[in-house]
Amino acid sequence: MDTKYLQKRGYRWSVRITVPRTLQHLLGTHLRKALRTSDLKVANRRKLKVLASLKDQIVAARQESIAPNIKSAAASLRESLREAHAQDDTYTSEAISFLATDKAEEIEQEHGLEAVKAFYDEAPSLTRTLSEVTDEWLTSTEIKESTRFKRRKAYEGLHNFLGGDTLPHKLTDVQARDYVDLLKCSDLSPNTIRDKLSALGGLWQYMFERLIIPKGANPWKRFTIKGGSTESCRAFTKEEILAILSTKFPQSWHKDIFICLLLTGARPKEICGLRHSDVNLAGKRISISSSKTKVGVRDLPVEHPVLLSALKKYTKNNKSGFIFPVTCGGADKSPAANYTKMFGRVKKVLGFPPEVQLYSARKSFMSTALDLELSPAEIERYVGHEVGRLIYTVYSRGRGEKGLREVARDFRYDKAIEKKLVTSLELNP
Repeated sequence: MDTKYLQKRGYRWSVRITVPRTLQHLLGTHLRKALRTSDLKVANRRKLKVLASLKDQIVAARQESIAPNIKSAAASLRESLREAHAQDDTYTSEAISFLATDKAEEIEQEHGLEAVKAFYDEAPSLTRTLSEVTDEWLTSTEIKESTRFKRRKAYEGLHNFLGGDTLPHKLTDVQARDYVDLLKCSDLSPNTIRDKLSALGGLWQYMFERLIIPKGANPWKRFTIKGGSTESCRAFTKEEILAILSTKFPQSWHKDIFICLLLTGARPKEICGLRHSDVNLAGKRISISSSKTKVGVRDLPVEHPVLLSALKKYTKNNKSGFIFPVTCGGADKSPAANYTKMFGRVKKVLGFPPEVQLYSARKSFMSTALDLELSPAEIERYVGHEVGRLIYTVYSRGRGEKGLREVARDFRYDKAIEKKLVTSLELNP
């Protein structure tokens, strides 16, 4: 059995590679990473991905070992060459080429052939580097500041992985694959990884539209990130709802938000983002003023006594801001970001499987409403979904207040859950 790059330490296998002598002052003589297995077959299957990540460390260290003035010199020559070409100045272009050759000879004497290659990758090129194109891309369209922030963070992650700035065509499919593997092995959620790859795909699409790269040269389109989407989650079981309502949350209002989610089918951001001005207890209704979609912005009648009691605990007249003491978080400063993370920790303590998510409360509401034989179209309107029938969209606004009020009035869970909802609310002063 092949043991190349493998080393057994105790009962378990590790990957071990020798660091080039010129980089040992940065990384040591060897790089090692445990494979967490005593089975040689398993070790051989796992070692390839680990080898790729260790070799990437060496590549990054090699880039770091090149003196900063080399990259600065390459950027300066590249910018001068662009200006000369823009002015159709052949004499200056030739002079810059001679300067680049002289500089390359100097770099080779001091840093070797690898440094010369890195210098020549950038110095004589008329193509903008990835960092330059990214700056242009981020300012080329009108987007929300939170979206711009996410896109920049997505590129910065790739920039750090590559060990610095580079030219667009220098990124290989192998590097793209290794970067995606690195993201998969990180603590990032599947949805966050998808967002990063979507942002990078948008950057490559922009470069194609600007004729910087050829058509089809987008390495981020072929990856599938499994898990994390709302499609993969399911509704709570009766036992899971009872377990959540029985557990102790970090704060009492955490459980009250969960109760509101169970009794409205609203998205976490919609409930966490409720403001005092959005709640009309006298009229028994709430307004969802910020949602994922246009149809998500809606007025909802509320009839369930536990839901009304929960809202009454937090709503104050003539007061501004969110009704719940949430703190916004995440790149888009969502009022539900920190709450979602908190619920993830509660879920982990309870030992729930991955398909049980906070979004399961929304699915529980819809599943229960359908079991009660409430109108599917009115359920869709109540939870902020697009109703897929022409009579409810093109030709009318549906049944208006009456249909939504019926959903609010007739919705109830199993008797055991209803009883637990009442006692859970009473236990939260």
